[in-house]
Amino acid sequence: MSSESFVNQITLQFLVNKKQYGKYLQTQVAKENAEDKTKYNEQFLSLVNDLMQKNESVQDLPTDIKLAYENLFKTCVHHFKHVEEMKNYSETNSSGNDGDNEENSGSFDEEEDEEEEDEEEDEEEDYEKYY
Repeated sequence: MSSESFVNQITLQFLVNKKQYGKYLQTQVAKENAEDKTKYNEQFLSLVNDLMQKNESVQDLPTDIKLAYENLFKTCVHHFKHVEEMKNYSETNSSGNDGDNEENSGSFDEEEDEEEEDEEEDEEEDYEKYY
Protein backbone atom coordinates (compact mmCIF):
# COMPACT_ATOMS: atom_id res chain seq x y z
CA MET A 1 0.00 0.00 0.00
CA SER A 2 1.45 3.34 -0.99
CA SER A 3 1.72 6.16 1.52
CA GLU A 4 -0.86 8.17 -0.43
CA SER A 5 -3.47 5.40 -0.31
CA PHE A 6 -2.68 4.88 3.38
CA VAL A 7 -3.32 8.57 4.09
CA ASN A 8 -6.55 8.39 2.08
CA GLN A 9 -7.68 5.35 4.04
CA ILE A 10 -6.92 6.99 7.40
CA THR A 11 -8.67 10.18 6.29
CA LEU A 12 -11.79 8.23 5.31
CA GLN A 13 -11.70 6.16 8.46
CA PHE A 14 -11.53 9.07 10.88
CA LEU A 15 -13.16 11.98 9.08
CA VAL A 16 -16.19 10.29 7.51
CA ASN A 17 -19.06 9.16 9.68
CA LYS A 18 -18.93 5.48 10.65
CA LYS A 19 -22.05 4.48 8.73
CA GLN A 20 -20.75 5.98 5.48
CA TYR A 21 -17.32 4.45 6.04
CA GLY A 22 -18.95 1.05 6.62
CA LYS A 23 -20.82 1.37 3.32
CA TYR A 24 -17.60 2.39 1.60
CA LEU A 25 -15.79 -0.68 2.98
CA GLN A 26 -18.64 -2.98 1.90
CA THR A 27 -18.42 -1.55 -1.61
CA GLN A 28 -14.64 -2.04 -1.70
CA VAL A 29 -14.90 -5.63 -0.44
CA ALA A 30 -17.65 -6.38 -2.99
CA LYS A 31 -15.42 -5.01 -5.79
CA GLU A 32 -12.46 -7.11 -4.65
CA ASN A 33 -14.65 -10.22 -4.40
CA ALA A 34 -16.03 -9.67 -7.90
CA GLU A 35 -12.52 -9.23 -9.28
CA ASP A 36 -11.31 -12.37 -7.47
CA LYS A 37 -14.28 -14.38 -8.77
CA THR A 38 -13.44 -13.37 -12.31
CA LYS A 39 -9.71 -13.88 -11.92
CA TYR A 40 -9.80 -17.24 -10.11
CA ASN A 41 -12.97 -18.77 -11.57
CA GLU A 42 -11.23 -21.38 -13.73
CA GLN A 43 -8.79 -22.36 -10.98
CA PHE A 44 -11.63 -22.67 -8.49
CA LEU A 45 -13.70 -24.89 -10.79
CA SER A 46 -10.66 -27.01 -11.53
CA LEU A 47 -9.94 -27.43 -7.82
CA VAL A 48 -13.53 -28.40 -7.03
CA ASN A 49 -13.47 -30.88 -9.91
CA ASP A 50 -10.22 -32.38 -8.58
CA LEU A 51 -11.75 -32.64 -5.10
CA MET A 52 -14.83 -34.36 -6.50
CA GLN A 53 -12.70 -36.80 -8.49
CA LYS A 54 -10.41 -37.32 -5.48
CA ASN A 55 -7.35 -36.74 -7.64
CA GLU A 56 -3.92 -37.17 -6.09
CA SER A 57 -3.21 -33.46 -6.53
CA VAL A 58 -5.65 -32.62 -3.72
CA GLN A 59 -3.80 -34.64 -1.09
CA ASP A 60 -1.37 -31.77 -0.50
CA LEU A 61 -4.09 -29.18 0.01
CA PRO A 62 -4.43 -27.49 3.40
CA THR A 63 -6.94 -29.12 5.73
CA ASP A 64 -9.15 -26.04 5.87
CA ILE A 65 -9.76 -26.23 2.12
CA LYS A 66 -10.68 -29.92 2.37
CA LEU A 67 -13.06 -29.22 5.24
CA ALA A 68 -14.59 -26.24 3.45
CA TYR A 69 -15.18 -28.44 0.39
CA GLU A 70 -16.81 -31.14 2.52
CA ASN A 71 -19.03 -28.53 4.15
CA LEU A 72 -19.95 -27.01 0.78
CA PHE A 73 -20.76 -30.44 -0.63
CA LYS A 74 -22.93 -31.43 2.35
CA THR A 75 -24.72 -28.10 2.32
CA CYS A 76 -25.46 -28.36 -1.40
CA VAL A 77 -26.71 -31.94 -1.04
CA HIS A 78 -28.92 -30.85 1.86
CA HIS A 79 -30.30 -28.05 -0.32
CA PHE A 80 -30.93 -30.40 -3.26
CA LYS A 81 -32.75 -32.87 -0.99
CA HIS A 82 -34.85 -30.08 0.49
CA VAL A 83 -35.82 -28.82 -2.96
CA GLU A 84 -36.67 -32.38 -3.99
CA GLU A 85 -38.81 -32.90 -0.87
CA MET A 86 -40.65 -29.65 -1.41
CA LYS A 87 -41.27 -30.53 -5.05
CA ASN A 88 -42.58 -33.97 -4.09
CA TYR A 89 -44.69 -32.46 -1.32
CA SER A 90 -46.26 -29.89 -3.62
CA GLU A 91 -46.88 -32.52 -6.32
CA THR A 92 -48.55 -34.78 -3.77
CA ASN A 93 -50.75 -31.99 -2.45
CA SER A 94 -51.63 -30.64 -5.88
CA SER A 95 -52.83 -34.06 -7.09
CA GLY A 96 -56.11 -33.58 -5.22
CA ASN A 97 -54.77 -34.85 -1.93
CA ASP A 98 -55.48 -32.64 1.07
CA GLY A 99 -52.50 -33.99 2.97
CA ASP A 100 -54.79 -35.61 5.54
CA ASN A 101 -53.48 -39.13 5.11
CA GLU A 102 -50.83 -40.38 7.47
CA GLU A 103 -48.13 -40.69 4.81
CA ASN A 104 -48.10 -36.95 4.15
CA SER A 105 -48.77 -35.79 7.68
CA GLY A 106 -45.19 -36.48 8.81
CA SER A 107 -43.36 -33.42 9.91
CA PHE A 108 -40.58 -32.04 7.77
CA ASP A 109 -39.19 -30.48 10.93
CA GLU A 110 -38.53 -33.88 12.50
CA GLU A 111 -36.84 -35.15 9.35
CA GLU A 112 -34.75 -31.97 9.03
CA ASP A 113 -33.73 -32.16 12.70
CA GLU A 114 -32.56 -35.75 12.23
CA GLU A 115 -30.67 -34.81 9.06
CA GLU A 116 -29.03 -31.84 10.77
CA GLU A 117 -27.94 -34.02 13.71
CA ASP A 118 -26.47 -36.58 11.29
CA GLU A 119 -24.68 -33.81 9.39
CA GLU A 120 -23.26 -32.35 12.59
CA GLU A 121 -21.95 -35.78 13.61
CA ASP A 122 -20.41 -36.22 10.14
CA GLU A 123 -18.75 -32.80 10.35
CA GLU A 124 -17.28 -33.66 13.75
CA GLU A 125 -15.95 -36.94 12.35
CA ASP A 126 -14.46 -35.11 9.34
CA TYR A 127 -12.85 -32.55 11.62
CA GLU A 128 -11.32 -35.29 13.79
CA LYS A 129 -10.17 -37.20 10.71
CA TYR A 130 -8.30 -34.22 9.28
CA TYR A 131 -6.82 -32.96 12.53
